[in-house]
Amino acid sequence: MKKLLLSLVGCVIAWMAGESSAQAAHSESACDTNPDYIRCYDADTWTANCTSGAEELCWIDNGFASDGLLFRHDSWRQFTINPRCQAAVGNGCFDSFPRVGSTGSGYSYDLIDPTAVKAAPYYQELTFRYYTKASEGYPSHVSHGPAIIATTGASGNCSTLAMQPLKATWNVLYTTSSTCGAAMAVTEVRMAMNQTGATTDGICRNERWCRIEIYLKAETSVTDADADNKEDLGECNGILRMWVNDTLVMDYSTFCFGFMSYSGGTWSANNSGWKAMWPVREYTHREAPWGGHTAIDNIVVDIGVHSGTGPYIGAAANENFLGTADPNSPYFIQNAAIGHWACYNDTGKQNCANNGASGHSSLTAIGTWGTRKTLPDCSYSTSLLASEATGQWANGTSGSVGELDFDIYAPNSDETVAPYDASTCTTGNTNPLREASLKTTVTSAACISNATCGQGLYWAMLRGSLEAHNGNTPSAYVAGTCGYLGTRSCGPSFMPKVRTISGWIYIPSSSASAFTNCETGTLIAGSAFPTAQPCPALPGFGGSGSGNGGYYLSVTRTAAGNFAVVQRHNNSYTKRALYDSGVPISLDTWHRYELIAWVDLNTAADRDKVSLMLDGTTVIDKQALTYTIASDDGASATNGVDWLNCKSNVNTAAPSVACQVTGVTVDGITSNQTGYDLTIYTDQTYVGTMSFYSCSGWGTWCPFETHKVGNLGGL
Repeated sequence: MKKLLLSLVGCVIAWMAGESSAQAAHSESACDTNPDYIRCYDADTWTANCTSGAEELCWIDNGFASDGLLFRHDSWRQFTINPRCQAAVGNGCFDSFPRVGSTGSGYSYDLIDPTAVKAAPYYQELTFRYYTKASEGYPSHVSHGPAIIATTGASGNCSTLAMQPLKATWNVLYTTSSTCGAAMAVTEVRMAMNQTGATTDGICRNERWCRIEIYLKAETSVTDADADNKEDLGECNGILRMWVNDTLVMDYSTFCFGFMSYSGGTWSANNSGWKAMWPVREYTHREAPWGGHTAIDNIVVDIGVHSGTGPYIGAAANENFLGTADPNSPYFIQNAAIGHWACYNDTGKQNCANNGASGHSSLTAIGTWGTRKTLPDCSYSTSLLASEATGQWANGTSGSVGELDFDIYAPNSDETVAPYDASTCTTGNTNPLREASLKTTVTSAACISNATCGQGLYWAMLRGSLEAHNGNTPSAYVAGTCGYLGTRSCGPSFMPKVRTISGWIYIPSSSASAFTNCETGTLIAGSAFPTAQPCPALPGFGGSGSGNGGYYLSVTRTAAGNFAVVQRHNNSYTKRALYDSGVPISLDTWHRYELIAWVDLNTAADRDKVSLMLDGTTVIDKQALTYTIASDDGASATNGVDWLNCKSNVNTAAPSVACQVTGVTVDGITSNQTGYDLTIYTDQTYVGTMSFYSCSGWGTWCPFETHKVGNLGGL
């Protein structure tokens, strides 16, 4: 409803202001005067061909070619030309609220040469510059942005160089095939930021346009140091450079593109070069319930020869005010936005059951790719319940991520799950998809004395560039001053204010005994706890590492039946705490919940606190924690420091010191050491760096403030 109202507001504003029937073809004035600027894509041309901004002829009027432009039309779930956005240049932009797993823009790639007369090997040097902005809470876990495509000869894809616009960890994905692939020792590589300037300037925040520039120059020589007759990364003189807002964040001067091949004892050019591009594109993988927008503007392609430090295009001559950055952004949803679980309906429920020995290996097919999909669901995966989880949380048990159950699932599942469609899917199973939940169970036998005994899925923490691409970028390409403890990228150490898990939980009455005696002083035989059994730790945060999960901060139910938070510290049987909301949580009922861990390293008031929501009401509001989750606990230099933010063995408080504990978010049962069997159901779970219920963790724009009006406008 909110999105519809915002769109109507945009329509009214546009109608009151009045739209001109035609505007200037290009707002970048240099495109009309600089002969090296061969392409300029903007969204400032609103003609009679434009009604919704999605029409093919409307896009042609804005700089695109006319050959096979539109390949998918998904209404408002693709990029459209918006003539009334707060543009970076001019008054229009390419605007989108893309569908999860979508094909990007909805439009085909375009030739670099608009006249289509440039012959092979096409372009050997070019610069590509564009503006991008995320707004209205748009999450930044995205990939496959604008791309440059190379071919060999007149046809045949040779390579694709694609921007990977994870806003705190910009990188470039380079993939090769055919002739280029045959020339390369490695056919796919992800190049991370490697310049120290990235540590302060290599981040793009919401609500402000970010200017991205890429420079490519093909190799003309190969050293072939290992004599394998292949181009190995570091053996060529090709150049790949990237700037973010005019700051150099990536510079590789020994890059190989696969444009030279070895034959007959010599290296020579293989007739490959850059021919086409995907100017407007972005794949989103984490769809927020409130929507959000991503936009691209003023794309310029320069085929001139350049030298010096760059950037070579830079800011547009008539650049607008770029906006005020949201200091708490970018915002991340980490778990592929499981708006629902879904599985096949068969009589034996085997397509929902967890039959694999490792907990997931023989699971047939489930649809968790984002929130409700409107198209047939073909996402059949055997990986961790197809949820894109980092791993399975099963310390101390027989090993399982749980199973799917379609008899019990959360409310608000009233949208139709798309059925199997034989015309678009390849599997032989034609049973329809059914709503489901994640069922996790921990029995009493194995868990009385283990450090942590749980079951479910977990997601590792996002920490910006320091957590990304470790090992993906060859060590020869890493600047010596960048990265900590083998982390092979530079960039800002993005740290959010909060860590959040939000969703629905159902505790059946059959599990009541697991809560009856917790923290009451009653011990069970064989218990290693000196005073009382801890209350079960349900969904929440766990610390895995030397303590085998001995750290956690999770939701629970007290012996009195109240919703609460339970904490355990440093793998200790005595260092634990219970934070009781005093608000009852009933059994055999679905409840909406949200657990927020406050981890802000810059503001003491927002650090080492916990908040808890139950059924739309905050029942614990930033209560101070007994034991730290986001600072040095004083125990030692390497143990327990900032455990909830630790990732890739990097200690935030002391980057030269490795963490022994790595924080994760757990969906399921984090720990059950009560001596009783425990089963719970969870559904519609979100894991992120902001609240999914309130303005906690948000900055200047919060989707839960009703007076906010989207700054992208709308048609």
